[in-house]
Amino acid sequence: MDGISLADHDPDDILIGRNGLARLVNGKGQVTFNVSELPSVKYNVKAAFYPRWGLKDEESKLSGVDENLEHKHSISLTGSGELAESDNQRNEGQACVMENITIGSEWDPDFWKNRFGQWNEFPVTTKNSDIISNYYFESLDMTIIVNSFKNEITTWRMGGDGL
Repeated sequence: MDGISLADHDPDDILIGRNGLARLVNGKGQVTFNVSELPSVKYNVKAAFYPRWGLKDEESKLSGVDENLEHKHSISLTGSGELAESDNQRNEGQACVMENITIGSEWDPDFWKNRFGQWNEFPVTTKNSDIISNYYFESLDMTIIVNSFKNEITTWRMGGDGL
């Protein structure tokens, strides 16, 4: 197991980082993470080996490794240049929308503006624009699609994709 995660991050917080599995070949392991979209801040890099998962063949089992091996190291990344706080707020906002907003939820513009900031409305291309509206929230990197005739949310999408 290998990973890079925000330093001083609480276990209950949404992950800011990357995790993955590295394969061992001839006794060496390597993993590469794309960190270009991670915010600029300090991170912990951790590598862990668990014998009960990793020692599958007889030759590996003869290595004598019988306890978990872990190593952690702190680094600083430039990444996207975004502050970790902004990334965390976006992740929490996205989780809030995904967990609480369903088809038919009431559209309350004041709530959305107060909670997530000003939106950018962009043209509808596949539906009746007299009824459907696309509202992109940069703070969420999400689009909320609204049926203005019924005053309800039709759906939501990640990024700036609408109907």
